[in-house]
Amino acid sequence: MFKKIFESCEDSIVKRVSNPYFGTYIAVLLIDNWELIYTLFTFSSYETRDTRISIIADYISREGGLSWLFAKCALIAFIPFIIYYILLNASGYISNWFELRLKPWLLKQVDKGLVVDKVEYDKLASRITTLQTKVDDERKKRMEAEDERDTLSREIKKLSTDNIISNENKDTTASIHSFGSKYQKTLDYFLKRYNEPEFSKFITQIRGFMEISNRPLYNDALLYGLIEIQGGKVAFTDFGNNLVNQFVDFNN
Repeated sequence: MFKKIFESCEDSIVKRVSNPYFGTYIAVLLIDNWELIYTLFTFSSYETRDTRISIIADYISREGGLSWLFAKCALIAFIPFIIYYILLNASGYISNWFELRLKPWLLKQVDKGLVVDKVEYDKLASRITTLQTKVDDERKKRMEAEDERDTLSREIKKLSTDNIISNENKDTTASIHSFGSKYQKTLDYFLKRYNEPEFSKFITQIRGFMEISNRPLYNDALLYGLIEIQGGKVAFTDFGNNLVNQFVDFNN
């Protein structure tokens, strides 16, 4: 516990001693009261304690009291700081004036194009900023337009694909209807011209490779592509088989 208290006091003393004002104050106090300091270290051995106290008290009284002695030194210690900051700011002002005023003027005298007037520079900088803003806006608009174009391209491509599929479906449906219509028309023709029993008998004779009894029906079947001759034998074509299957399914 005492160690912590001692360390805390030590840190406080070190901070105060390292303070520039405190050091200045001690220096002023020693210099301004050098007589008192000198007297304290040069008392004669024959002088009594009361005599020494009297000498110190007379000195303090002559200086206006102990409070004024310390207060006067404190005020005097402020003077170097005031002078220091005045000189610091004055030197900064002179340095900035030289760098910002005199040096550019001298350089301009040497080379007219080396130094640009601040007003002109600000105008150019403002114009550059404005142009850069316009460029950024144009770039943003271009990117938005490109994104919109890509989106439209994708939508157009999708619509084209959908239309192609739709057209293919329509064509397929139309083909199916057309194909079915062709079957129906052909079948209606044969059933109107020849009755169902006769047409059924014809189917049985073709599939059984039997002799055809109805020659007109045979000739019509060849004409409409229902049958064909393969290797000396009569057989149904694909169209004929499909039509016959449809007829058989309908009758069943």
